[in-house]
Amino acid sequence: MAQAYANWADWFSDDIRLVAAQYPGRGQRFSEEHATDLNDLAGPLAAVLAREPGPLFVFGHSLGGLVGFEVCWRLQRMGRGPDGFFPSATPAAHQSHSLRAPSEAELVAQLLDRGGMDRVALEDPDLLDLVLRACLADWAMTASYRYGAERRVLECPIVAFGGAEDSAVPGALLGGWAELTAGPSETHVLDGGHFYFDGQMAALTGHLRRHMRAQRHEEDHDIEDNEQPRGHSPSYAE
Repeated sequence: MAQAYANWADWFSDDIRLVAAQYPGRGQRFSEEHATDLNDLAGPLAAVLAREPGPLFVFGHSLGGLVGFEVCWRLQRMGRGPDGFFPSATPAAHQSHSLRAPSEAELVAQLLDRGGMDRVALEDPDLLDLVLRACLADWAMTASYRYGAERRVLECPIVAFGGAEDSAVPGALLGGWAELTAGPSETHVLDGGHFYFDGQMAALTGHLRRHMRAQRHEEDHDIEDNEQPRGHSPSYAE
């Protein structure tokens, strides 16, 4: 949920504007139906971000990594390609995402194993029902996602992140993202599980700031050469 990124802005300078995506059925959009097709998220997000001035970087965690790739692809086709894509704790988009439908007990076990929910919170039947519905919607989007037969490669750098103890997405699966960029790529595996950044914000945001600075520096040179500035309000989106 977007609330998970509420404090991320504290880790970046004031000239970076953090824009967090709120999926339907969650947070302030609680009354809306959950999306079950990833394209229903990626299309509207790309349309909004295409209007953002300045350099644009996209970060996507877990399911958000697939959403982020599709957003970046759509932006690239619009002529507004992002300056960097940071997938987190998700296999590359062209790798298999076929999944067996989990039972409620398996979903709860996965939540506890990945550290996504507190055990005490899951003992509340009403809260558990809300969480399971959201998880099943996420599963449906992931299971139905298809990269497609067309080879689709981003022009921007891709820097992938993951947790060394993530049982769901081992670090070895992150290397596939390098095949989906025509630019440079890196992979960083940090200590922790699926939600590794809970204890690794300094390390994660340090890497993000370094890559963002590098790309923005290159853009400054392009602006000097072409004398056609794109703007001075870089955005960082999930």
